[in-house]
Amino acid sequence: MSDYIIPVMFTYPSGQWAGIDDLIAAGVGFVTGLVGQYISDVISNYLVNGFSLNILIPSSSWETYVGASIGGLIGGVAFLYSGPVGSGAVTGFATTFIGQGLESITGKNKRSLKSILINSGIDGLAGAITGKAFSGINRINSGRNSFSAVFKSGLTKMHKGTAQRMSKIVLTKGFTQMLISSSGLDIYYGFKQFMQRVSYQGVYKIDLMSITSY
Repeated sequence: MSDYIIPVMFTYPSGQWAGIDDLIAAGVGFVTGLVGQYISDVISNYLVNGFSLNILIPSSSWETYVGASIGGLIGGVAFLYSGPVGSGAVTGFATTFIGQGLESITGKNKRSLKSILINSGIDGLAGAITGKAFSGINRINSGRNSFSAVFKSGLTKMHKGTAQRMSKIVLTKGFTQMLISSSGLDIYYGFKQFMQRVSYQGVYKIDLMSITSY
C-alpha cells in the first residue's frame, strides 16, 4: 500500500513552488502546538488532582489553545530558518502573547499590554532554554539521518521543485521531532499552569474563609 501523499499545490507557471515548504512546516507546527498544549494541561491536571481519568480533560481556555496552535504554527516556520533555540523562543513568545491577548480581549483575564509583553518575553526565554536543552537528541533532531534532517530535506526538495510530494513517513518524522524538541516548553507550561491554579485556588480559599468568618 502506498504512502499518503500531499499533492502539488500553489505553483507558478514556471513550476516553482510558492512557499509550499513554509505551508507544510506551518501545518505541522500548528498540530504540534495544539497537542503540546494538551500535554501541558495533562501535566497541570496531574499536579493539581493526582492520577485519575480527569487529568485527560483539557483545563485551559480556548484562547490558550488558539495561542498555542498559532504559536506552534509560527514556530514551525521558524524551524526552517533557525535551530531549536530560535524556534523555541518564537513559539514561547507567540503562544503567550496571542493566548493572553485573546483572554484580555474577551474579558476572561484582563491584562495590560505591558504585562502581556513581559510574560511573553519570559516564556520566549523559557522556549529558547528548553529548546537548547532538548536539542542534540540522537536520531531525533541530531545527525544526518535524524527525523529533523529527513524532514528538512523533504521540505527543501519541495521548495526547489525536485520533489512533488511528501510521504506520510516524512510528515510523521517532522511532527515527531517537533513534538519532542518542544516537549521541554510543554513541561514548562504545565508547571506554570499548575502554579497559577494553586495560587488562584489559595486566594479563593482565603477569600472564602474571610467571608465565612465574617
